[in-house]
Amino acid sequence: MAAVLIAATWPLWWGVSDFPAIPVAARFDQVPLWGDRVCCVALLIGTIVLIMGNQRASKWGWLCILASGILLALLDQHRWQPWFYQLLLYSSVFILGSPRTLARCLTWLTISIYFFSALGKLDAEFLHTVGQQFWQEMLQWVGQVHAVDEPWRERPMALIATLPAVEMLLAAGLAWPKTRRIAGVLAILFHLGLMCLLGPLGLDHSAGVLYWNLQFAGQALCLFVLLAPQNAPNPSVDAEETAGKRWKNRLAITITGLAIALPLGERRGLWDHWTSWALYAPHSSRTEVWIAFTTVDSLPASLQQVIAEERASRESLPEQQSERELDAPDEMPALWLRVPIERWSLAETRTPIYPQARFQLGVARALAAQIDSEFKVKCIVRSAAARWDGRRKSREYQGKSSIDSAAKNHWLGTTPR
Repeated sequence: MAAVLIAATWPLWWGVSDFPAIPVAARFDQVPLWGDRVCCVALLIGTIVLIMGNQRASKWGWLCILASGILLALLDQHRWQPWFYQLLLYSSVFILGSPRTLARCLTWLTISIYFFSALGKLDAEFLHTVGQQFWQEMLQWVGQVHAVDEPWRERPMALIATLPAVEMLLAAGLAWPKTRRIAGVLAILFHLGLMCLLGPLGLDHSAGVLYWNLQFAGQALCLFVLLAPQNAPNPSVDAEETAGKRWKNRLAITITGLAIALPLGERRGLWDHWTSWALYAPHSSRTEVWIAFTTVDSLPASLQQVIAEERASRESLPEQQSERELDAPDEMPALWLRVPIERWSLAETRTPIYPQARFQLGVARALAAQIDSEFKVKCIVRSAAARWDGRRKSREYQGKSSIDSAAKNHWLGTTPR
């Protein structure tokens, strides 16, 4: 499935898009494009080895995937897609763990994804925005269509909260061995339902999202339905684990424990949103880019096309404003144009933009470098939303030098390549 996901998001890995690449540190900003492509080829070779090789060769395949994947992630933070981060975690466990340790680590990593995905949605932002959109689409399936001339009304919070509640119940069911198989079947149905909701007949999200849900359905089938419970001791397996390889198992368990524990720091900015499994959780930090209308011609042609398409769509719906425009000062929509970097990411890389203010600040720096005036570009950096009331802290930077100075507020890189 990793090869399918890479193919679906090929421009992100091969470097054939205009969208800026933001490495993890400024020292990587001079790495030539062929470095990315060598790593991408190595990653695909590792995948082929896994598919066609024997058990002994599979270790080398996983090692090739892990090494090349880490390098690709260092060269562009946009590649920290949730499915790719999951692939790197699984690679390390497959390399280090014995069969029994491997099954345990994968089980608890998967359970943690459901848990933190649910936890990320239990807040004001999801209940009032994305959750409402999900339920509105699902209600249309049963004939409750919202009339065009009918004023918008929010659905009850208890109804919207059922979505993360289902994920939380799945995590609980998978964690208890006695209900694991039943919860595994329900997880398969859950992901098939998400594919209907997010697919072409629903909200029409990117192909990568659909393939990842398909992977989760297959993973639930193999890991929780077909795989026998690991409760009873197995002497042959225990002998294998005591044959001088305990340190590898301990390292695999340590990596798994860190992957499960680190998302606890997501709300405080200690770990990124997507690597904390905050999926479809709109509380993430963000950076908005605003430019003067007269500077559109300075932007890349692909971005100009995205801007034109967005303006055309808004003209067809004159009474609607985006959430970000409503958050902006009253005079900004009249004097400034918000650059739709989210749509640009989808158009150029076929992936959603990495939902982190740090990364999006790097995109702002790349665009500011193409505008010749300090007075015609600005960005607004917004913190993650508070869980209960959705409030954010915002800070504005105007001009290239000011935008560049914002980099000192972040540990990882914001310098575009």
